[in-house]
Amino acid sequence: MKKIGLASSALAEVLLCPSCRNGGLVPAANQSIVCSACGMEHLFMGNMPCLYTDGIAQKSIWRHNIAMMTWGGQQYIHTLKMALKRKDLRPLTSKRLQTLHTAYHHNQQTIIDLFAKAGIAGEIREDLAGQPFFDVGGYFSFIARDWAWDSPHSPFERSSENADHLERVLRLVNYETWAGKRVLVLGAGAGRLSWDLLCALQPDLMLALDNNPLLLMVADRLIKHRKKLVIAETNEYPQIGKTPTHFWELQPPADDANMAERWFAVCANAWDAPLQAQSFDVVITPWFLDVNGGDPRLLIGLVRHLLKAGGTWINTGPLLFTAGLPAQHKYSAEELSDFIQLAGFDMLAQQVEEVEHLAAPLMVRRRREQVWTFAAAVDHNKGAADPRAWLYLHFIPVPESVLLQKNAHPIAEIIYSLVDGQRSVGDIAIILAPHLPEGQDATLLVLDCLAA
Repeated sequence: MKKIGLASSALAEVLLCPSCRNGGLVPAANQSIVCSACGMEHLFMGNMPCLYTDGIAQKSIWRHNIAMMTWGGQQYIHTLKMALKRKDLRPLTSKRLQTLHTAYHHNQQTIIDLFAKAGIAGEIREDLAGQPFFDVGGYFSFIARDWAWDSPHSPFERSSENADHLERVLRLVNYETWAGKRVLVLGAGAGRLSWDLLCALQPDLMLALDNNPLLLMVADRLIKHRKKLVIAETNEYPQIGKTPTHFWELQPPADDANMAERWFAVCANAWDAPLQAQSFDVVITPWFLDVNGGDPRLLIGLVRHLLKAGGTWINTGPLLFTAGLPAQHKYSAEELSDFIQLAGFDMLAQQVEEVEHLAAPLMVRRRREQVWTFAAAVDHNKGAADPRAWLYLHFIPVPESVLLQKNAHPIAEIIYSLVDGQRSVGDIAIILAPHLPEGQDATLLVLDCLAA
């Protein structure tokens, strides 16, 4: 087996098995890596470790996703084919529809080929039928933004979004180099910001982690494999003076200093990040704080867990929380700053800007977002300013001195017995959850008992 992804000792030192959170990872046969402690087999997709709690079973999920994407794409392509057979089409309409048909077919085949090269072919899984599937094909605008819109070969006005993202982060960095440092980008997407920061500041290790295999495979192909890729960008809504379709040839980024040896992609769920505690000097969360799928307070805990003492958290992006997030978790910048400082961070600098986001050159209509960028340093030895910080941040240990009720309910007695000065509200809830009736919120129950 080709061991490109684990050939770096720096990478091997920060990875762990997400299933048992104890073992290291050893390359094995059949495009996989195995945990040295629990034996769980994980997918090694081409050049990229894919580390999930269910191990190599993730491959079946992606095969189902690819099959569903292929089916949906074929349905749309079929509608275009049928439209092209109509007798009432003028030549200009026929030309536009044919261009869209060619573009959609090209993009679908590109995705299929990328996954096939990584050993993943589409296959419908009956046991996954009816479950929401991950639409790997809905992210071409992110790929184009990262690797096409600012190309010197672009026939359109060149985008400055990537340069602006880089400048916002560099403005908050107080040194000219990250030499000797390990940097993690959580929610790295198609990888451009991680690459630009690597080239600008030259850390020893740049790890790009994302849950989207397509975006990471594109970045890996361009950065690691040094191979170009062609994608089609389409605009179904008429824009006067704008072409409805453009084929972009994505070129590998210039790398005279061979920085690609320090860049690695890992496909994983951030909430089960397969990473050693306190293993990074810098953690960056670009366009991630508001769309990570969970309570932003938990992200503060995750970043704190991953940063070395004195390490820096850099965040940049809007506060456009997903619709499904409860209202109490859609925090303002002031609320989040309060939580961040409560968790033992010192806010070093912050800035707010209004910027264009995903401003495709094929589109006249533009999207503007308010972007909050900050840098905060963590002090693991810094005591919480509020002695009840554990109540608000569920990753902070509950102190043994917490007042407990006498003659409590048996469930409360169990909760009290788990308070040892090391476990947090979240830890106790995880232990308690399997023993509760279905649908009962373990965290709320723990809080009701301990905060009485």
